[in-house]
Amino acid sequence: MKPYPVDVSEIAHDLGASVVIDDRIDVGDLTVGETVFAAAGPAKVDVTVTNGGDGIVAYGTIEAHFVTECSRCLEPFTLEVVGDVEGFYTTPEKAEELPEDQEWEPLADTIDLAHAFDAALRINMPFAPLHDPDCAGICPVCGTDLNVTACDCAPPEERESPFAALKDLLESDRESDL
Repeated sequence: MKPYPVDVSEIAHDLGASVVIDDRIDVGDLTVGETVFAAAGPAKVDVTVTNGGDGIVAYGTIEAHFVTECSRCLEPFTLEVVGDVEGFYTTPEKAEELPEDQEWEPLADTIDLAHAFDAALRINMPFAPLHDPDCAGICPVCGTDLNVTACDCAPPEERESPFAALKDLLESDRESDL
């Protein structure tokens, strides 16, 4: 994601002062695990950047649309992703006073919100995207899209688990305990 600098020099010395950002930004394509999410246009950003005393706090939302493939039927579809943007920017001296698990970014006259935007989107991306929760997927034998048509393939034979022998041992162990 491209940098998204925000000038905070005007609010840096005025406790409670804010800057409101209502913008459309290019988020580019994102890859999460093995899944590629291709940006389907600009993302809508609605963020407030406020001087909170100990640092600058950024909070709001980002909404983007991506084209990806359904993990069951492999058909492309458009997915809407909405995320909560959260960022905290402070000086290293003030950061020492923060709880150990508090995430923060370095504070300067300009802060970069790109990391906060990227994190808000990625945390809301599905691990296995589906175009429909009831997607039937594809036939594992012939590859027919089962959402479009049924096929006459017999279901694949289930192989015996390599751990089946352990089940027999467990049952004999239970019998010996009685």
